[in-house]
Amino acid sequence: MQGGVAVTGKVFVTRRVFLKAISRLEGHVQTEMNSTDRVLTPEELAARIDGVNGIMSMVTDRIDPELMDRTPSLKVVANFAVGYNNYEREPDVEEGLLGSDSVLLAPHIASAAHETRLEMCMIVADNLIAALSGERPKNLVNEDAWERRRR
Repeated sequence: MQGGVAVTGKVFVTRRVFLKAISRLEGHVQTEMNSTDRVLTPEELAARIDGVNGIMSMVTDRIDPELMDRTPSLKVVANFAVGYNNYEREPDVEEGLLGSDSVLLAPHIASAAHETRLEMCMIVADNLIAALSGERPKNLVNEDAWERRRR
């Protein structure tokens, strides 16, 4: 339950992250993690997120409109990364991503201390859980998509 609403769905985490964040996700949604901890090819990523509702992506993952078109069940993209250019043509994010009716974008994060990175990973997990439960994530990039999203 998140805010009194049952959460259902499936999340894919593209690389190994803090087990505390995985445990939080597992408490709310079916969670799968790329245990090989290697960068997946675009084809592998598309195959792994087929049928998934949310993805915790990393700086190495290219999330673009083509990937979203290939995965219609995808509703939430929460990025745990440093820097920029994690979304196609960032910081001028393509309208196809910002205007998407099916995917919400959460901002990337940057930090150095272990404690800060753990907390930021937990924030990403909480954003995924909130969005999949129908609650507006606290850290939302494309706010106008919130009302247009696929439910």
